[in-house]
Amino acid sequence: MDRFQVSSQWTNHKLSLVNEQGRTLQKWLSGGPTFESRLQIGDFLTFYVQPELSWTEDDTQARLASGYLKLTIWNIELLIGRDSLAWGPGYHNALLLSNNAQPLDQIRLGSAEPFLLPWIGKWVGPMKALIFLAQLEERRDHSFAKLSGMRLTVAPATFLELGASRTVMFDGGGPYLPLRQYPRAIFDPSFGDDPAPERRTNSLASVDAELRFRNVDRYFLPSRDLRLYGEFFWDDTCGECGPSSGVGHFFASNFLPKRSTVGAVGGVHWIGLFGQDWLDARVEYARTSPESLNHAQFISGYWTRGHVISDFVGTNGSDYFGRISARLTPNLMLGFDVDRAVIGSTVASFPGPQERRLGGGLDVSYRFWDRYSLFAQYLISDVKNRHFQAGNDGFDHLLRVELTRSFR
Repeated sequence: MDRFQVSSQWTNHKLSLVNEQGRTLQKWLSGGPTFESRLQIGDFLTFYVQPELSWTEDDTQARLASGYLKLTIWNIELLIGRDSLAWGPGYHNALLLSNNAQPLDQIRLGSAEPFLLPWIGKWVGPMKALIFLAQLEERRDHSFAKLSGMRLTVAPATFLELGASRTVMFDGGGPYLPLRQYPRAIFDPSFGDDPAPERRTNSLASVDAELRFRNVDRYFLPSRDLRLYGEFFWDDTCGECGPSSGVGHFFASNFLPKRSTVGAVGGVHWIGLFGQDWLDARVEYARTSPESLNHAQFISGYWTRGHVISDFVGTNGSDYFGRISARLTPNLMLGFDVDRAVIGSTVASFPGPQERRLGGGLDVSYRFWDRYSLFAQYLISDVKNRHFQAGNDGFDHLLRVELTRSFR
């Protein structure tokens, strides 16, 4: 066993946690234990499991939060099972894949460590690549729809990392797509242009960048080190914006972003604020558009098991987020968050209002007796149109405590 944890939460309303792997807390008191365990066979085979038991005042439920088999040969990893994926440099926001929804049941193939391409590798820099295919749940608009994604990152300099990602939702009941057509659905951006219902696709793409600068305090900036990062996302292409035929039409139809579907994340991270190694701060902004993350055929949008697969702000949403963290001692850390979010439903042509949240929170992490840690957090939000219901307003309070015992 790697880790054992027991947690308890109290909230005055039913509450979906942000970027917490699809966790929804019921009103009043809840909690439960979880543990992580892995079996390593040599350097090539890993079994990992994380079951979770949760209880409320009304019932008790058990689920497999995460679990997989991973085979590593040379620098290639093959993963089969349930695991979460978060892409992009954002801390609180990610526009293509995030930890907001439950982990995906998937097959994933990728590089275990960064690698250099032959001949041009020393100019391009270290790279990582992966591709996955996941099956979504049965109880949705198209049962057992598939989600595939691929991501490539490259670091051409020690201070710069670039990434490009694409996901596509396809297949699902009514009617199903033949298995032999999966490669085209995954790799051919124009596959979904066919009006046949089984060829429905929802294709999304993003590019991101992260800049890391050291010792910037010599330029009279307020921190020792500095990170700047951003992500640009689009949910549809603008075929009508380009030429009516030829290469230009192919590029516009398959790659040129459509303005009403774009989104972006931008952030600044100050490390060693005011010359203090123990003090960090960050601010982050995210924005999506009126046609982001929704779809005419996948009616629920870019969604699984009640949570948006990407950024929690959903369609036509926005988020201003700030955090200050202070490591007061090697074993004690304090954090303070502020957040202002406008959250939209990803359901196509949703008639209800947006949910609006303004709030913040305090958290403390404390390590003791070498292998134990205690985490406590209090969050408060002034909510308008809770759960997209007009007039459902008020304050949300959340108090949570977690005790963790590490074994490795």
